[in-house]
Amino acid sequence: MLFLPTNERIRVKIAEGGRGGAQPGNHAVMMYQAFTEFLKEEVGELPSIRPVILARPGLMIWEYLAMTTALIDYLAGETDESILEAAQVIDRRLGLGEEIVGLRLSPVIGGPYVWREGEGAIELGYGARVTIRPARIYPMRYVDPGNFDSAITHIAGFVTIEAAKTFAGGGGGVDHLARIHRGLWHALYGVPVSDGNIILVRDMGHAIALEFSLGADT
Repeated sequence: MLFLPTNERIRVKIAEGGRGGAQPGNHAVMMYQAFTEFLKEEVGELPSIRPVILARPGLMIWEYLAMTTALIDYLAGETDESILEAAQVIDRRLGLGEEIVGLRLSPVIGGPYVWREGEGAIELGYGARVTIRPARIYPMRYVDPGNFDSAITHIAGFVTIEAAKTFAGGGGGVDHLARIHRGLWHALYGVPVSDGNIILVRDMGHAIALEFSLGADT
């Protein structure tokens, strides 16, 4: 998977006293609360604290990660790779996708990187700067590719590698890779094929279409 810094920013603070986080029914808040329950099993009772979101992001996975990272920073004082690895264990126990497990490393790495489960992260040099805007939400349903499973997996890995090279080189030719990327999502998850500068990401059971633009890094 390729992880890139974007223009999206989220601000969270930890408030003492009270329960919960954001509005009831928010799936990210439900996952945050489940995260704290698993954390209690490891470290014991937690202080009476709650995350307060000051600037809300466009995706629930960002909200979940921001709240849990703020909690970890509050409890540990400083987040290092060993603490994040412990948080990844809880992410997996919650059944969250590998994109969340991989994204968990972004505060430590601080820049673009490629990550794969079981193989760790490879940091990339800065190239193009990515600006995104959430555009549409789609349901996801896994479509069995049958005999094409290994071929699709190979293509997906190839697209990730080429996207990393393209990003590092300034972004030229990304449109072609984005079209292949959207085709893979249609083949695997039944997401409608769309035109334009669109990439798709998983967001806690849904697919989010993100409109993107690239500019030179400064």
